[in-house]
Amino acid sequence: AQNCKKKFPKMQSMNPLLWKFCRSCIHMSRRGMCEERKRVQFKDLYSREEGIPRDFLSWLYMPLDFSMKNLRRIVAEHDWKKLKASHRFTRLRHDILGPELATAHFVIGKDGAVKLSNSDKWHRKTEEGVIYLPNRKVEGLYVEGIDASDTTMMYESFDNLVFLKNLKFLNLSGCKYIDDFCLSRLHVFKQLKVLDVSNCPEVSERGLATLHNVPTLQRLFINNLPKLGHKAGLVQIHLEDMLPKCQIVSNIDYTDINVIDNAAELEELEELEGNLYERFNTNHVLGNVQKKKPEQIEEEVQKEPKLLTSNNT
Repeated sequence: AQNCKKKFPKMQSMNPLLWKFCRSCIHMSRRGMCEERKRVQFKDLYSREEGIPRDFLSWLYMPLDFSMKNLRRIVAEHDWKKLKASHRFTRLRHDILGPELATAHFVIGKDGAVKLSNSDKWHRKTEEGVIYLPNRKVEGLYVEGIDASDTTMMYESFDNLVFLKNLKFLNLSGCKYIDDFCLSRLHVFKQLKVLDVSNCPEVSERGLATLHNVPTLQRLFINNLPKLGHKAGLVQIHLEDMLPKCQIVSNIDYTDINVIDNAAELEELEELEGNLYERFNTNHVLGNVQKKKPEQIEEEVQKEPKLLTSNNT
């Protein structure tokens, strides 16, 4: 960067963004050298007035765990911090490429695919790692669809997507880091029509409940969500009430009352059946159990609403 400044004195006026980037690199390099010099200074470790600092002594006497379990934990934490840092918002990239192209480059860089407005082709990274997208801002070009299935998309990734105003398709299936907090950020997409959150292990009914802030949804895929459990049918019914214009695609058939695969549901039904039996045969008044007459039982049965069975559904 310094050589470019000497050889091309008019570089700052020709490309101010690139010159700003070079200046920031120079500043960071100088700052790093200064910090490195400070680290090796002996006066930080010992002084005649105070002696050796207590923090340094406590660090020396700190018990160190060199077991394989702890080493794996340290490596995993380091990899996780590095992964989160790679998903954070980069202002310089958005200033050079614009919000639409910057998001496209970000998604493709994370092994995803994007669909632009000027073609029906899905742009992906090639086997050589090359991204065939414009490297400068293009007016009238915007992202219509994002396929981020089976990627490492997370909460920090949405800082790069919030500027998309024409996004209509979003596929997040198989993303192990997508959770309820990520779904709560989808309200910024005012034209989102298709959303796929299938096979996301961290998505629960709380995150799906926030989708009422996306009234433009037309299709929602919620297949194989482990956190829903036996409540999947009930969650699907609530989603249909919240989003009447949206088609909910799920692997749960809540209309079939004869098929009960979950043991918890069987226990609930057995308990409900036992409570109904006690209700029709006994009358609990102040802790005293009084048996009813058969005529009273028949009258109460006639007043109770009939339960749906397979014959009268």
